[in-house]
Amino acid sequence: MSNIVLESDGKDKKPTCLILLTDMDFPDQLKVKNWVFRFSLDGKLEKVVSGVGQNDKDGNPVVGSEEDTLQDVNDPDVQDRARTELKFWLKTATAMIKQDSESAKRATAAAASSDLKSQETSPQSAPDTSH
Repeated sequence: MSNIVLESDGKDKKPTCLILLTDMDFPDQLKVKNWVFRFSLDGKLEKVVSGVGQNDKDGNPVVGSEEDTLQDVNDPDVQDRARTELKFWLKTATAMIKQDSESAKRATAAAASSDLKSQETSPQSAPDTSH
């Protein structure tokens, strides 16, 4: 999941950072591992927290079982993982925007085509031949 954090001054809301959250389930081990990455708006990795928690036999989190660890943002492995997640989310977001754009174009084209067809099939007034 990705979130953009907004800060408000009472009038306007301005973005302050990007938060990425990833979860990895290990059903055979009844545990889940998650990572939270905070990036500045210029792409700098600011904070990383990882956590490991237990799931019950139905796959639901066991409340209070998670242990969080603050990670070193300068650790090359942490930076590599952060870059991988950021690339994935940017690629996903770009694909979603492209898909929405293409859907909008198709809908606009279909509406225009429908308008043309209705104009072609609507009865037109016959020329006045009464004189």
